[in-house]
Amino acid sequence: MKKKLLILCLVLVFILFFIFQIIRLNWWARTENPVLDWDQSWHLMISINKYNDLTNYKHNTSSVEEIYPIFKFANNYYPPFFHIMTLPFYFVFGTGYSSALLTNSFFLLVLAVSSFFIGKKIKDEKTGLLFAFISMTIPIYNKMILQYLIDYAFVAMVALGYMFYLYSDNFNHKTYSMLFGLVFGLGMLTKWSYPVYFGILILFSLGKLDKTKIINLSLASLIVLIIIFSWYFPRLATLPQQLSVYAGNQEGYPLFNTLPSLTYYLKEIINGFSLVYFLLFILCLFYAHKTKNEIYNIFFIYAIFTLLTIKVSRYIMPICIFMTAILVEGLSNLSVKFKQTKFNRYKIDNLIVGFILLAGFFSLSFPEKINSSIDVNKILSSIEDQNYTVCIIAESDELNDVNTPYYAMKNNYPVKYMIGNGCNPLAFDYAIVGPIETSWRSNNFKYSEITLINNLDKFETINIIHNITIYKKKLN
Repeated sequence: MKKKLLILCLVLVFILFFIFQIIRLNWWARTENPVLDWDQSWHLMISINKYNDLTNYKHNTSSVEEIYPIFKFANNYYPPFFHIMTLPFYFVFGTGYSSALLTNSFFLLVLAVSSFFIGKKIKDEKTGLLFAFISMTIPIYNKMILQYLIDYAFVAMVALGYMFYLYSDNFNHKTYSMLFGLVFGLGMLTKWSYPVYFGILILFSLGKLDKTKIINLSLASLIVLIIIFSWYFPRLATLPQQLSVYAGNQEGYPLFNTLPSLTYYLKEIINGFSLVYFLLFILCLFYAHKTKNEIYNIFFIYAIFTLLTIKVSRYIMPICIFMTAILVEGLSNLSVKFKQTKFNRYKIDNLIVGFILLAGFFSLSFPEKINSSIDVNKILSSIEDQNYTVCIIAESDELNDVNTPYYAMKNNYPVKYMIGNGCNPLAFDYAIVGPIETSWRSNNFKYSEITLINNLDKFETINIIHNITIYKKKLN
């Protein structure tokens, strides 16, 4: 009776927290003029182009790639699954940032349901509910859900794949093995690094191969190949080079093979997973039995991402799914261990659950909404020509050579060609000049700025909006 009451309370808390996250996401999505950095703008351009393709837009993908070269890069760099899942929200709510951001509500559901069944498979329903609660209150996930990036969806797909992996019983169950293959393929169509999160687990599953396991593994592999073929095969020649370039630039992160580099992700995991959950994870390492392979998997994932020069915290954060699996199993085993002592097990259960709920409550918040002080639409609307070219000389979160093409594309401005990153303003009709913040590309923008300054007599100022200046090249 006490156990059923505890589970009922956890179910209620789970539902309330899920509703809270949906409300929080919808509130954030209604940001009037959001700060759209480079990556979010890339993904918005890709998803809007897919929507336009379905609604008989006048420009097809190839012509859009010619107008906006930065879009051509992004469209061939990022796999399409996340952007495809945005389309239903565009059809219902219209195109735009707020509609796109609601895509994460779908992946919140995927993450919550997957987490419950992972915990249930590891131990029981109570463990499943605890797992789901923790997955919805991990601090870094609460930040990622408020961004239109592939990373939150990727976390959800890792959780879903892990769920089917567990239920496949090391590929001894045919249906779940095939479902794992399906999700693995979709995971690779979400982000290229998906195999990193399952490499060690699959390797451990290869022990004691028999006919059933070989057949199931073959079926899963075939499904993966069928799903990813159409996107990856045409890009085999270009994608590895693009990935190596972006994995090789440092963007100010710790130099490779130094102590700050080796410990970078450790600090990010502690902050992103939360200190409380991390300390519980360390404790539960000694009480986890079914999830021992996950420990090796965590070390493998950490090593792979540490070896890459570029380091961004969100890249490794699906690792928290496997850490949570160890955490909840360890806590469950601890409560059983206390049963053998003078302590009442249900009191210990209540204490553990209460502590986790308290930690989760403190990790949730309504962050301050930050609206951009720069209205990119206002800047673009000040150009009244038709079929014009634009050189973008700005490198900041609020104005850059990705969000400017996004607004131009979304609102169908009559642009013939628009590019930044070292463009020569003398070869363009217009130049949009704004702040240039330090980045691995900033020297390219400074070159454009110097070229403009040295040839100011060939331009006229047509508008100044805040600290943004729009120049028009004079006719000869």
